[in-house]
Amino acid sequence: KKLGNSITHLLREQTTAFKRIMPLITDLGNPSIQPKHWQQIFDHIGFEGNPNGTFCLQELKHSGIFQPEYGDFVSDVSGTASGERQLTAALTEVKEAWATLNFTVLNYRDQRTLFILGGLDEVFLQLEDNMVGLQSMLGSRFVMTMREEIETWYKKLSLLSDTIDEWVVVQKSWMYLETIFGAEDIKKQLPEESKKFSIV
Repeated sequence: KKLGNSITHLLREQTTAFKRIMPLITDLGNPSIQPKHWQQIFDHIGFEGNPNGTFCLQELKHSGIFQPEYGDFVSDVSGTASGERQLTAALTEVKEAWATLNFTVLNYRDQRTLFILGGLDEVFLQLEDNMVGLQSMLGSRFVMTMREEIETWYKKLSLLSDTIDEWVVVQKSWMYLETIFGAEDIKKQLPEESKKFSIV
């Protein structure tokens, strides 16, 4: 601005031109972009390149990627890549959580061969959090490529939730009846029923 000669004028023109394409360069530099996203970009601009191989910005430039009509498309692909990456990370968290979560089992009345489920608070909390999270993922506009896997996990956790609910009901009933059928006088009065319960 101070010098105002031909060189500074040229520099200003080049800087302004570069500023216009900088958002596109930023989108292309998105680390979330995978080979499948590069292939979409290549197909759109007509670039004959290998999305799994190496290529440089100069090659994309020669294919005309800096033309104004490609900016919105690249931006959409970049945004989709970021959205899919977030979903992948969230689903990985769910998988890892269940890979390391242990169920607590306790000896029932100090009997070495009888066990009951212990505290389930952590399990129920994990279930609730993950099922809400999976529902949110299914509502995302970036879910298309992962919908099947996310739905599978949602069904798994729904089944687990139903199973634990039934298990707890059965366990409570069994523990109540065990105190009855475990008594010696009941065993004598109801031998057949006591035998059946013992088998259970």
